Amino acid sequence: MATRCPQQPVFVSRGPAHIGFLLVLAVAAASLAEAAAAAPPRRPQLALRAAVVVYRPKVASLLKKRWNWQSAADETKTEWAIVLRRYTEVDMELASLVFSISNLMASGDGDDATGRLPALRRKAGKISVHLRDAVQASKVSDDTLHDMDKEKRLTTEQRQSLEREHTLQKQQTLELATLGQAAWHAADALLTSFSQQRAGQNSTQLAVGTTNSSSGGSSSTGLPTEAGLTALRAAVKAYQERREGCEQRARSAVLRLAAFASHVGH
Repeated sequence: MATRCPQQPVFVSRGPAHIGFLLVLAVAAASLAEAAAAAPPRRPQLALRAAVVVYRPKVASLLKKRWNWQSAADETKTEWAIVLRRYTEVDMELASLVFSISNLMASGDGDDATGRLPALRRKAGKISVHLRDAVQASKVSDDTLHDMDKEKRLTTEQRQSLEREHTLQKQQTLELATLGQAAWHAADALLTSFSQQRAGQNSTQLAVGTTNSSSGGSSSTGLPTEAGLTALRAAVKAYQERREGCEQRARSAVLRLAAFASHVGH
């Protein structure tokens, strides 16, 4: 068979014009290559990070609360209501605990009381939690007032009015917190006394409980002491009376804020 030779490229000259055109293309290609070599490498990740840094302050600025008189007064009343609601929850748990212990003592069954002790402990634990939540809510109200005090759109008179009412509410809720802690301690002491009393009876196998001088004595059936329950009732009553007074004063403060708004305008 005959071997076919590969065809060689054939260059056809088309004259001086064609050669000039090729020279222009060569110069242009060389210029593009030099520009590409001189340009710095692209860094997409750096560009993305730079964009994030630029936009973060804008997002943060949107989260800052601006106050006028109406929004500041409304927020103040809302936070007072939250604080008082926490103390109302304390009131309800204290009343429930006193009711449960009273029924337990009326039944005269010490063994049944031992079985119900964990539930009574949980009720006392809720009281402690609600008191802590109330104190935290009061701190949030303090922080909000501090933020309002820096608001330039509020006049000096408006800021002073908010601070004056807040100070009154703060003082009343601090007194309420103290009474709530006293009631909780009375409940905890009563339940602890009862628990220790039952443990002593089980260890000595006695039908009649021994006298506990630190708790004011114990009942013969191993139930919570009458003296301890009386002390708890007195502490709860003092707390409830103060809480009701705080609610009445809070309503009066709301009326004063409304009167102030109508006097000075928004």
